[in-house]
Amino acid sequence: MEKISKFSINQIGKGFNRSIKIKVNDVYSGIFSTETGFLHGFESNTKTIKSKIRLIKYGTTEAQEKSGAYLFLPDGPAIDIDPNLLRWIRVEHGNALRDRVCANYTIILHCVEIYRTRLTANTLKMPLFHVWNVVDLRKTSNYELAMHIDTDIQNENILFTDLNGFQYVKRRAYLSKLHIQGNVYPMPTGAFIQDDQLRLTILTGQPVGVASLEPSSIQVFLDRKLDQDDNRGMEQPMNDNVVVSSRFVVLFESIVRGRSNQHPNDLERLSFPSIMAQIMSNSLLNPLLKLNVKNDYQIAMNANRQFVDSLNVPPCDLHLVNLRTMQTDGEQPTKKEVSVIFHRMAYDDCNTPISTQHAFVDSSSFIKYQCSNENNFSFKDFFSFLNNSSLKVSNTFLTLTPKDVFTEDDFYFIRSGDKIVKYVQPIHIEAFRINF
Repeated sequence: MEKISKFSINQIGKGFNRSIKIKVNDVYSGIFSTETGFLHGFESNTKTIKSKIRLIKYGTTEAQEKSGAYLFLPDGPAIDIDPNLLRWIRVEHGNALRDRVCANYTIILHCVEIYRTRLTANTLKMPLFHVWNVVDLRKTSNYELAMHIDTDIQNENILFTDLNGFQYVKRRAYLSKLHIQGNVYPMPTGAFIQDDQLRLTILTGQPVGVASLEPSSIQVFLDRKLDQDDNRGMEQPMNDNVVVSSRFVVLFESIVRGRSNQHPNDLERLSFPSIMAQIMSNSLLNPLLKLNVKNDYQIAMNANRQFVDSLNVPPCDLHLVNLRTMQTDGEQPTKKEVSVIFHRMAYDDCNTPISTQHAFVDSSSFIKYQCSNENNFSFKDFFSFLNNSSLKVSNTFLTLTPKDVFTEDDFYFIRSGDKIVKYVQPIHIEAFRINF
């Protein structure tokens, strides 16, 4: 039976100031403040991890040129949102699916969710949680809202952000040389900060801005409402706000330094998210959609079960972007041809002996229990219930038009038994047409 506790402002004002403790996995428990409803960190029997969440706001400068749709000109460093905006704190615990702590402020509903899965309970030894924000800035004026996370990670003002989910780039905050707005970067899918022991990764379900403006911290921008035009061509203020919902996944990961004589610069090569973070990002960006069948339900279920059971599990670094039937000139689906698009994710392999290896993110338990380390996954493995001998594979452009390229090493003459990783390199995305 799910248990729900709801703390009002009066209860908190009367000294109800004990912390809320929620179990995250077999090792860590999350600590929440009953004064703000925000997460403060995680603790185990032997270790404490700081992860203090704050909601902060920026105003706009008093100069003639102010923030607008294209310009971000804050009036100085961010400040915490007004604590008097808090209405209530709600704690949901004891549910088999998830635990959740929500803080309802006038302008935002902020929830930290901890899901009960086999992954979080057994495989992961570090904290992982989801964040759900519902922002309503319609009654504010020149207000820019962000979520700030303080940690103990000594990142030395270095932040890694992604380029459209394919590659991560190192950013350095030049706080003494650039204004605040010069240190804010786009975050299409994720970002992380790290030192030689710990990494904090934040994954987003929608593109936002990100910055690391204070040591050991990371902040993401949630929404903004501006009452003036910034004279950059839009010719209207940015005040037509609606209620905005945003979702994030935040996880901590241990870093293993590798060989004892490793140079500190070897940590610079840790510029990719872990394989676990990439899979979590895919699940956040491409959630599973369930469709209910009204007629012939049992027939459809049997057909789907036969198809799903016939699919072998590919390696963790191979992401199936799309699988669809091809169409004729009359836009009728063909019965003998499909297209497949693969994206191969890049990550640091942690199977090399530590004595000879550079630093890496420790995902060994995840790879051991959740992933296949074999790279011999072939095209015919996708359709093992079909006649593999009649399977014909051709490499195409992403528009699914054939590549009229023939090389001496016969690269584009693909056999059904060929390994997929031979044709899809890390960070690349490739398309294929398969004819039965």
